[in-house]
Amino acid sequence: MSTLIQSADDLRARIRELASTEPNPAVVADHILRRLTSDEFRVVAFTTLAEFARVVMQKGPSLLKQPVIVPQTRTYETASGAVTPSRKVAALRDWVERELQVSVCVGEDSHREYKFLGDCSSADLEAAALSRHRKAAELEAKAEWLENVAKAVEHAGVETVRDLPRETLEAVLRR
Repeated sequence: MSTLIQSADDLRARIRELASTEPNPAVVADHILRRLTSDEFRVVAFTTLAEFARVVMQKGPSLLKQPVIVPQTRTYETASGAVTPSRKVAALRDWVERELQVSVCVGEDSHREYKFLGDCSSADLEAAALSRHRKAAELEAKAEWLENVAKAVEHAGVETVRDLPRETLEAVLRR
């Protein structure tokens, strides 16, 4: 019988326990959800909702878009005689404002701090970039490792990694 889920650590432990026999995250999640008490549900909802909110908030305008030069003089006169920016100029200004409201994680994983892009200093952005470069390097290393394991499976002429000879497994699974 598993312990109650009272914290994010308890949730991680439950996931790891189930992951030892089930590789599909959706099946693990369904298994956990079907057995939660109302108190556990609150802990799980908070733990997962914070991460989901972070992901949704990042789906805003891309930080990689090229800057748009907004003409300052294009205006038109409304029927009431007011001079206003054209719809295109207004849309471009709105886009810039949306970009400034993008949430950026400027801290490390152990100490996550979030700021709106418009509130970030140069140091904040350098720290954010460094963190992302580290994560990219880790992903690149993992991809290369997976490619090496795939080559070992192909070279050995076996169907799965589990079918590799023990000495080959020990060599290719070392990181």
